[in-house]
Amino acid sequence: MASTSTGNTRIRLAMAIYSGPESFIHNVAYVKSKKLAGVMFWEYIYDLKQKSVLLNTLVTELKK
Repeated sequence: MASTSTGNTRIRLAMAIYSGPESFIHNVAYVKSKKLAGVMFWEYIYDLKQKSVLLNTLVTELKK
């Protein structure tokens, strides 16, 4: 985990690597537990080809 400062605001940066919907659930839980500002994933076009598995997992886990 890295951190940086901008004026009086300290920003913490984290990176999580995903390998499937199961591990994505754990990544979303981590983001929520640390009260991070957002979640993202690359290559949404591949998720569309798999019936939005990642997007659906993201929405479901964020609603918990």
